[in-house]
Amino acid sequence: MTVTRIPAAPKDVGILSLVLSSAIAATAATAAKPLNALKFEKSRGYIVLVVDGLGSHNLDDHLGHAPNIGRVWRAQKSTIRCEFPSTTVVSLTGLTTGLRSAKHGLIGYNVPNSTRTELHNLLSGWEVDGNDPSTYKTYPTLSESYALSVVSPSIYRNTGFTSLTLPSGYFHGVDDIADRFKTAAEIAERDGGVVYLYVPELDQVGHRLGAGSSDWLAVLEEIDSAVRHLSNLKRSIALLTADHGMVNVDTDGQIHLETLDALKSVSFIAGGDTRSSLIYLSADEIVSDHRISDLRQKLEDELSGLVWCATWTDLERSGWVATGLQVEKQPDIVLLASAAVTLYDRRTCKPRSLLMKGHHGSITDAETQVPLIRLS
Repeated sequence: MTVTRIPAAPKDVGILSLVLSSAIAATAATAAKPLNALKFEKSRGYIVLVVDGLGSHNLDDHLGHAPNIGRVWRAQKSTIRCEFPSTTVVSLTGLTTGLRSAKHGLIGYNVPNSTRTELHNLLSGWEVDGNDPSTYKTYPTLSESYALSVVSPSIYRNTGFTSLTLPSGYFHGVDDIADRFKTAAEIAERDGGVVYLYVPELDQVGHRLGAGSSDWLAVLEEIDSAVRHLSNLKRSIALLTADHGMVNVDTDGQIHLETLDALKSVSFIAGGDTRSSLIYLSADEIVSDHRISDLRQKLEDELSGLVWCATWTDLERSGWVATGLQVEKQPDIVLLASAAVTLYDRRTCKPRSLLMKGHHGSITDAETQVPLIRLS
């Protein structure tokens, strides 16, 4: 059977991780500052607006519901990409550290523990699982070295993920979307520096009901209306970007990993996201290059036309991830959705996740390409 190997990554993969550090560099007055890799214009203040889940394709498909953003988008049409996997944990950690995932070490929504016996949710599972975020922190964050204001829903103030990514940020909890934008503008205009403005609501609705659903469109319209608070800044510059895009997949597109013939003879645990599975063979499995190659071939044969099957080394060589990730964190096999499918292991996933409509995690343009536009 002819197998389609993973495509080479576009050159802008991972550029998202440079946005916040470049904004800090563009506002910093001292020599001790990060590199302005994206060559942002110098300004007294910057607002970096991150609309979770608003990929470039999502925006293109629904411009009629975002006239304010759309006006700027049509004029600039500037895009960048997140890296693999296209998910909030990886992208926001990259943004708030200025590092690729090989350096900051967080490579998926769910990852196994050191013994490969259970999964840890790196986004929202800290409080539930009782894990200590400090044990995962092997990198400096930008907020620990530079003054950074954070304007976000108040629920995120004391979460484990916030303590990992923004431990020293000046946190302003604002729940209403319009008020959140207004607060960010006031801080930037008054104090200068960099304001990180986070909007998770679009992604949340998209997962439940799908991108383009009536509720999703209502949130997009609310965000677009709130953008007016950023359009007439006098002393600051506002940028809009996103952590990933989103694709809709019906429940009949689910692939259940625990039922695959290729995996029935091995003991494994599957981390990652619903469009990308990080498969780790159990610690008691004998792992060799020959065994991995054989398993990969079986998966490719069984899932031909639906997924790309790769090793972590393949992802490094093709440019989707940077080199240098600790060997013990590297999965043995990676499955990346290439068609309208999702990947679940029903032995470990939450039952309600099987009902989700909107998904991300793979390397398609719709999931990795995000806007980077100047609103003011």
